[in-house]
Amino acid sequence: MKRFFVSVIFGLFFLALVSPGLAQQQTPPQAQPVKQVAPPILVQNIKENIYQLRGAAAANTGVFIGEKEVVAIDSKMTEDGAAQMIAEIRKLTPLPIGHILLTHSDDDHVNGLLGFPQGATIVSHENARADMVKEKVFQSPRGLAYLPSVTFSDRVTFYLGNGSKSTRVDFLYFGPGHTDGDAVVYFPDQKVVFMGDLFFNTRD
Repeated sequence: MKRFFVSVIFGLFFLALVSPGLAQQQTPPQAQPVKQVAPPILVQNIKENIYQLRGAAAANTGVFIGEKEVVAIDSKMTEDGAAQMIAEIRKLTPLPIGHILLTHSDDDHVNGLLGFPQGATIVSHENARADMVKEKVFQSPRGLAYLPSVTFSDRVTFYLGNGSKSTRVDFLYFGPGHTDGDAVVYFPDQKVVFMGDLFFNTRD
């Protein structure tokens, strides 16, 4: 009987030593974070060679296809969203993206800039640029390269193309609105305007 109790005590002691290891082996591995995939972009022709791109988990963006270049209006929220935007532009035209016009500094309009190839002229109101400088994404050496290189205080006008085929684009500031740097992109010949977050119809 004494030998039986000794065996039982030894067995319990052995289990006490082994069970922590078994518990560790039986703990399920931590789930890996799932990369969020942005919803697909819906391309809508507004008028002539002007398009609206909706989706990619960000604000609507605009595209104007000129004679020699593309003008993008805002840049989506992420690099993945920008990549989707560029892929849709490539379905419309092989022309390079020459200008990116930023309606304001909210992250769902500007953070996708880092997904665009460098070389495009980035334009915003001076207050929008000042707001972007404060954001972490634009404080790294890579992010600094995507800060607007052209700003304005009241209005600036572009003529895209040559001669009678040129298209006028007005970039206008009317004062503080959604932010202190909201600007409106207006195509006077086509009577098309991009207002950023100064106007909401539906949110999707």
